[in-house]
Amino acid sequence: MRILLLAVVWLYAVNIAIAQEIEALDQSKLNFRQLEKIINQEVDRPAVPSLSFALIHRNEVVFSHQTGVLKAGDEAQVTNQTVYEVASLSKPVFAVGVLRLAEQGLIDLDKPLYKYLPFDELEKTDKSYRTVTARMVLAHTSGFPNWRWFDKPPASVGITRGDMFMKAAPGEFSYSGEAYHYLARVVMKLTDADEKSLDKVLTELVPVKDNSDIFWTWDPSLSQRKAFGHKQGEPTDRDWPMSFPDDTSDKIGVAGRLHTNAETYAHFLTALYNEQYINRRSLMKMFTVQSAIPPDTFDYKSNCLVGWGLGVALGASEFGSRHYHGGNNGDFQSGFTIYRSGEIGFVFVTNGDDGERLHRLFESIIENGTPLPTNGKPAPKARHISFLAQHF
Repeated sequence: MRILLLAVVWLYAVNIAIAQEIEALDQSKLNFRQLEKIINQEVDRPAVPSLSFALIHRNEVVFSHQTGVLKAGDEAQVTNQTVYEVASLSKPVFAVGVLRLAEQGLIDLDKPLYKYLPFDELEKTDKSYRTVTARMVLAHTSGFPNWRWFDKPPASVGITRGDMFMKAAPGEFSYSGEAYHYLARVVMKLTDADEKSLDKVLTELVPVKDNSDIFWTWDPSLSQRKAFGHKQGEPTDRDWPMSFPDDTSDKIGVAGRLHTNAETYAHFLTALYNEQYINRRSLMKMFTVQSAIPPDTFDYKSNCLVGWGLGVALGASEFGSRHYHGGNNGDFQSGFTIYRSGEIGFVFVTNGDDGERLHRLFESIIENGTPLPTNGKPAPKARHISFLAQHF
């Protein structure tokens, strides 16, 4: 009996030890306690007041950590209930909703969107948009500007700020939130929803965990749970991100206004890879290159991204394929990278304007393990563009 008890205690101890670390991609150790130390040291309170992080391994969330303050100058700490603007990480969630509708036969990915709902402004000024499909929107080849209010139109167009225009010819790569907004209006029509009720449609199409930590539109609880955004160390005043002057917090913004935290978003990703939302055929479409990223861009040269699938950027590393997305609302910055279709990856969200620098740091940790930080900043290893040819 004593031997059996000792065996049980030993197995319990082994399981606890296993739970504290996993193998990085280079087969070195990725230790959770060391990772937590790195996360704590990487939070630069003036520039990135807080950080939410989650680690995925074999399509499960195995570690999460939140650190920092809700607002610079205050002592209130973030918790696992704190939510952030995840910015463009909204796009993959919406893309999955569209793919579900395609599986149900409600939308055809290759049918021109104007046949569902004409774009009234462009109908008057530039009918070239009529070739744009849902697939092109999700692969960023609509030719639309990112946002009409932020992208400066060419002088030759002769329009004022805020008027819609075509930034490129349909079929050319042009990252666009504006195109997602158009596709969202199409989805509203097909589902009998509007900007105030589409959030319920998407929540039903793409349920995340228990849905208590994910918000497409304003909820009264956010007044206590949402972290403050920061620019240059100072809190920003706005309560809700805006893409258009008339945006309000009760209108959905599928391209950049989702609110959640890293752990909840990681649960969305694991459910996606575990085929809980869309079937394997749709997953293959999502993670197959649909459009090429121009080789003279930062994403190609520095992030080793070569194309877009449907709602997700695709790239490579010396360890294999990478699925990638970043998010930047200015005062909130975020991102995720998943290797080998869910084998290992991470999500991070920050409430400051210096958070993007952490994306490569976390990729380095996933690829090469968790050395103790030097002066708070382990140096990420450089990538080489030659890896791309091996995988795409």
